[in-house]
Amino acid sequence: MADTLQSGKPDLDEDFDPLKDEDVAAKHAALRALCPVAHVRNGATHFWALTRYTDVTAAARDTAGFANGKRTRFKDRRPPLESDPPEHTQWRKLLNPFFLPRRIEAFERVSRQLAVTLIKPLIAASSGDAAHDLARPLPPQVLLSFLGQPAED
Repeated sequence: MADTLQSGKPDLDEDFDPLKDEDVAAKHAALRALCPVAHVRNGATHFWALTRYTDVTAAARDTAGFANGKRTRFKDRRPPLESDPPEHTQWRKLLNPFFLPRRIEAFERVSRQLAVTLIKPLIAASSGDAAHDLARPLPPQVLLSFLGQPAED
């Protein structure tokens, strides 16, 4: 991956916001075709976009070479996702008991019901955006259920 970062691949010529771009899957496919590690400009913000699974995994595991918490393009940091050891280790220690297999199994029925509820409109329409209409809302809805909060929250 370091070779790719230093290979002089071109910048993406247009602004790209992975949180707001309507066709993020197509944009990522274009980035993978152009260069697997792209220097992306989003207004005044610049960042590196890793587009291949192997590179993302390698960067996530290399906390000495890649920092999550020091410079983020998001206004508010989102721990534990954007934290590094030792802070990430503390978050993980706190949260791990909630994600043990027996705890997760208890939410399988609820998760399946929520997934069915979200996928029914896609089936009825014979089309849709699975990332936007299923994959995006499902995790927070499962989490809300896990926390005993209403889905409207």
